[in-house]
Amino acid sequence: GDVTGAETLFDRALALDPRLADAHVSLALIRAQRKEHARARDHLAKAIELQRESPAAAYSQYLTAQVLREEGDLDQALRHLARAIARRPDYAEAHLARGQIRRQLRDDRGALQALRTAVRLAPDDPVSRAELAAAYLRSQRPAEAIPHFEHALRLNPDDRPTHAQLCRALQLAGRSTDAERCAETISERLAADLAASNLALGRANNEGVELEAAGNLAAAIDRYRYAV
Repeated sequence: GDVTGAETLFDRALALDPRLADAHVSLALIRAQRKEHARARDHLAKAIELQRESPAAAYSQYLTAQVLREEGDLDQALRHLARAIARRPDYAEAHLARGQIRRQLRDDRGALQALRTAVRLAPDDPVSRAELAAAYLRSQRPAEAIPHFEHALRLNPDDRPTHAQLCRALQLAGRSTDAERCAETISERLAADLAASNLALGRANNEGVELEAAGNLAAAIDRYRYAV
């Protein structure tokens, strides 16, 4: 979309009415995407002030935590997540983010607690499932990790890192035969992916040759670039 145009419209809206909390949130998203973290936080602080105790403030607190996390201020990020969860205890994304930050801080117990809650609230979120499984694996509990890795892969079969971690969990749990089958499956899928990629590149090269022969050099160069 036209991000610059949207930014201009939101700026104009705030010039007319500085109390439009949603406009502050939208501008925060745009500026966070550009890594303008300080400006993003300023807009979110204003939004939170305007939203007061409304449930909408939970989202603004969550976004503030994500901006602070990108800046590396994990303790402050956790404080904002706690406020988001206080307003919305069923906020699965906030519990997931809390678990991820606890992992970054090497607080495995805190990570497990937050991620278990995230999975309970959003049982079919593949990221929460994979994160919880990885937390169990880090805690030397591979048998408990396995069903969550398997669930995550049912939801997102193409997640290669999660698949590799499942193989490791199976090995650590003493299920060597299953671990070998798991590794074979990864090898088969990688081979299939490579074959499909080579086929697509070959087609792109052939299309480039045809376009060049037809005198359409700009389009031919485009296809050759894809093939390289």
